Amino acid sequence: MARKTEVAAEDIPAPVQIADQLRPLLHRLTRQLRREAASAGISSLDLLLMGLIKLRPGIGVNELAQLEETTPSTMSAHIRRLRTANWVADDTLSEDLRRSHLRITSDGAEAMAVVRRHSNDWLGQRIQGLSAKDRKALIAALPALGALLRRKQDEACRLEEQAAEAPKRRAQGGSRAPR
Repeated sequence: MARKTEVAAEDIPAPVQIADQLRPLLHRLTRQLRREAASAGISSLDLLLMGLIKLRPGIGVNELAQLEETTPSTMSAHIRRLRTANWVADDTLSEDLRRSHLRITSDGAEAMAVVRRHSNDWLGQRIQGLSAKDRKALIAALPALGALLRRKQDEACRLEEQAAEAPKRRAQGGSRAPR
């Protein structure tokens, strides 16, 4: 049975060196996946927003704007486009007619599924062309790649919690959320 060898700390490149090698690869991969989405008639921003809405049904425009670090008016324009395409609908609750509660429509879910199939087919073909050793290395790298994203997701969750608390603070006479 083969023994795993530990990598000495001095054999590991500095984080900036790893980033310098990783960034262009991720950029090219992302660009190709965007092309796959565009071939299905959906922008990567549309997919991102629909993905967030799918994960958080009932989310509002302001919360989406906070998550994506943009202005509510900019986000409203994006959401208007998604509504026009019938990919997103808005369930306004009677107690507050000013706030939208967004959800994915069946057309939106189908559009996302088409892009997922296109992207998975393209990526699957590329992975199939790798050697078994390279596929194993790719699988081994998945947890580390996921960890790179978790920090951003944790920040998004914190912003979402602050947005949910804002009406309570305003009702109690408070103003802004603590940072």
